[in-house]
Amino acid sequence: MAVAAMRCSIFCKIIDNLGDAGVSWRLARQLHKAGIECTLLIDQLATLAQLVPEININLSRQIQSGIHIHHWTQPTDPLALLDHSLWIECFACGWGEPVWQALAQCDTPPRLYLLDYLGTEAWVSGCHALDSIHPRTGLRQRFWIPGFSRDTGGLLRESAMETLPVAKERPADLPLPASDRLISLFCYAQAPLAGLLEYLLHEDYSTTLVVFPGPSWQALDQACQTLHLPTLSLTAPTQCAALCMQPLPLLHPTRYDQLLQQCDLNLVRGEDSFIRAHWAGRPLLWHAYPQPENAHLAKVCGWLAQRPISPAFRHLQQVFNQGNATRHDYANAFKELEAESACVCAFRQQLLQQTSLVERLLADTGLFQ
Repeated sequence: MAVAAMRCSIFCKIIDNLGDAGVSWRLARQLHKAGIECTLLIDQLATLAQLVPEININLSRQIQSGIHIHHWTQPTDPLALLDHSLWIECFACGWGEPVWQALAQCDTPPRLYLLDYLGTEAWVSGCHALDSIHPRTGLRQRFWIPGFSRDTGGLLRESAMETLPVAKERPADLPLPASDRLISLFCYAQAPLAGLLEYLLHEDYSTTLVVFPGPSWQALDQACQTLHLPTLSLTAPTQCAALCMQPLPLLHPTRYDQLLQQCDLNLVRGEDSFIRAHWAGRPLLWHAYPQPENAHLAKVCGWLAQRPISPAFRHLQQVFNQGNATRHDYANAFKELEAESACVCAFRQQLLQQTSLVERLLADTGLFQ
């Protein structure tokens, strides 16, 4: 099936910092690889540049990796893209009334989609791909909800992932000390990490814990203070017994994918790193975006219901997101690390048998020849 000559616009206003930028960038890259000319209109170039360092934050328009990148500074900026066949609004960022009116005056308006956040709850299959009718123009916009099952919008995935073996060799080009275990840490500041550190400090194995700047570092620093450990450094490794806490700068998405594949455990957050951890095929602990009244726990339970998981990791996943994971919870989970690895690989294979988000989206548009 060939994609008709088509141009696509992706619109992103950063709300959840790196996650929104990461999803939008990966979506643009995968559409580009599908043969579509893609423009990413984004309001915070500096945030995207943390993931894609080659971006020049002083240029309002540029092309990087084949993607046209426009800095979104004015509400009317989308009007320059009215001739594109497909518009994807990420995370309800909004276009404004003048843009809607201009869309309504097009002889052939673009196909309009609203890419929502990842959904894991049971209700997602009943709401995915429903149309919303704009009250003043009558234009239809389709809700596209990513998810793990076949009756959702699917997951972002490069085609190479289907044949890529799960690598376990340590990354030779990163400044990491030799150790028995490698763990990556990318979480929110509320993550309950004191129990993890207590366990790792008294374990027979040596461990390197890679931590990234921002909320992850804050959570780890708080755990160190709680346990009266040495002050955590932002620039150099901190050694405590057999545990080395190693700060790393944010990595390019491709480099981050490689690191995830080579870790014994990945602590990930939000949506983008969460999905990447599945493709890495290594045990993972997900820190769902904390919401009022613990609404995020329903997302965690919805995800757990769809995948095989060892009993100790299921329990740890729940108490971790409740904010009260203890040393005992981590210890039990690490005893099942090998069994959990098999569960993750089985789930990965199950997901690889489904079509990707981009494949489903392009098929739904009807813009094929």
